[in-house]
Amino acid sequence: MIIGEEFEYSNQTNKKQKKEELLQNRQLNQEKQKLQNNLQKMFSLDLETIEKHVTRLPLSERFGIPSKYFEDQVLLDTNQQSELNTKEQEQEQEQEKLKKREKQENTEARQNLNKLDKLQKTETKTKSISLNNKENAQDLFVKEMEQELLERELIKKKSSKKEKTTSVEKTKPQKKPLNNQKLFEDENENEDDFLNSLIDDILND
Repeated sequence: MIIGEEFEYSNQTNKKQKKEELLQNRQLNQEKQKLQNNLQKMFSLDLETIEKHVTRLPLSERFGIPSKYFEDQVLLDTNQQSELNTKEQEQEQEQEKLKKREKQENTEARQNLNKLDKLQKTETKTKSISLNNKENAQDLFVKEMEQELLERELIKKKSSKKEKTTSVEKTKPQKKPLNNQKLFEDENENEDDFLNSLIDDILND
């Protein structure tokens, strides 16, 4: 009789434990399902909806800090950001000025180089023309002098030769005069010979 009671008691205990385990498992499953549903809802929300939802909350709930401190901090951050923006703008303006100045200096330097190059080319051209003119003038002067000397020598030698011829003719006996055409041809031939010999003498001198 004692053994039967113990067996029945153990069966009841086992059944009770099983029921409790089932209940616990069911609760755990329900909690898991709830968590999964919440996660699905959370991830299904778009960013805009989440932002709207968050911005509706008070500052203290949103950030966990007193609203006064937050406002002061935001104001401080805003001022600092404004100062930074101002400094950045000033730096950008300064860099822009430097770029413009550098560009202007480069342009002026290029213009000055072009002017100098043009001046040098003009000066070289002027010098070349001047030298050419000087050389041409010298050549012309030399040619004129040579021509003048040649003419003088020709006149001098021609006159001396005529004097010699005249003196010789005076000593020679008189011949019969030839006709005018023959005299003219002889005179031309004599003059050509005289000029040729005179030019040869001058060149040999």
